[in-house]
Amino acid sequence: MVDSNKDTTKTSSRKFKIISSSIGYVSSDSSSFSGSSPYSVAKKFGSKLFRLIQQNPEYISYKDTTEIKINIRESTRNSKNNVFCYKLIKKNYDKPIERTLPNGTTIEYTFEIKVKRCVDDTIEKTIITEKILI
Repeated sequence: MVDSNKDTTKTSSRKFKIISSSIGYVSSDSSSFSGSSPYSVAKKFGSKLFRLIQQNPEYISYKDTTEIKINIRESTRNSKNNVFCYKLIKKNYDKPIERTLPNGTTIEYTFEIKVKRCVDDTIEKTIITEKILI
C-alpha cells in the first residue's frame, strides 16, 4: 500500500549551528543555517566565517588564515543532534571571477571554499558531547 500522506517532491531541509571553530566563533541561539546536508551547510558557514574574518575587527588576527576547522551540530526538530567536523579551506583565485545578475548588479568572486570532512573527529565529538550534556 502506498502512503499518500508523504510528499516525495518536497526536499527535506535540515538546520545546523556551529558549536566550535578554530577561530573561536560559536553560533548564537538564534543563528543557524539550513541545507539538505551537513556538507552544504558547512560551505555556507565557510563563506560566513571568512567574510567575518575580513570585516570584523574581533577576528583581525586570523586575516591570513586559509584553513578553519568547525564542528557543527544538527538542530533540526526531532533529530539526533549529530555533530559533524569539517575543515574549510580558502583558495584564492588568480584572477577574480565576475558575474552580472539580471538586474545589472556585478558580483566579484575572489576565492572559493573547499570543504573536507575531518578524518579523525571522534575525540572532538566526545569532548563536545560531554560539554553539551554537562
